[in-house]
Amino acid sequence: AINAMRAFGHSREVQAWGSAALRHLTHNCWQGRARATAGGAAQTVLKAMKAFESDSMIQAAGSAMLGHLAHENSEERTLIIKIGALPSILRSLELHPDAPKVQACGCAALGNLFVYAAGVADHLEDPALLQEEDNDGFADNLAEDGHDTLVDDDSQQQQHQQQQQQQ
Repeated sequence: AINAMRAFGHSREVQAWGSAALRHLTHNCWQGRARATAGGAAQTVLKAMKAFESDSMIQAAGSAMLGHLAHENSEERTLIIKIGALPSILRSLELHPDAPKVQACGCAALGNLFVYAAGVADHLEDPALLQEEDNDGFADNLAEDGHDTLVDDDSQQQQHQQQQQQQ
């Protein structure tokens, strides 16, 4: 999906279905999230979200995929902040107020960023966070402040596996 999105960056349809595929591949699957991150899925989906702001499917699937990546891994949360995804998620919410899927996926993505990274909420007024360019300094400050350590990724992963086994 990532390779197709890169090869056909001009195609709205490829971007929409590629984003949707990545959304599903990263949902409730830490292996899928790890592979997507290693392959550059966050950057690729963010590029699609910026190129096709008016497409609600791309905005919903892209926000959902970014939210899935942010769910259980502090490195992936940091990456999402560093690449400047937060302004795109907020923009999708602003541009699609009447699209329930965009609103649900965008809010869920923000929830994963804020719930698991308490320091993000502390820095919400930080103008650097809302810039389109990379947010390296902001993400580094989170790590230095210890705000991104609320959830132990290994214990979270173990809890998730135990829940899956119980079902």
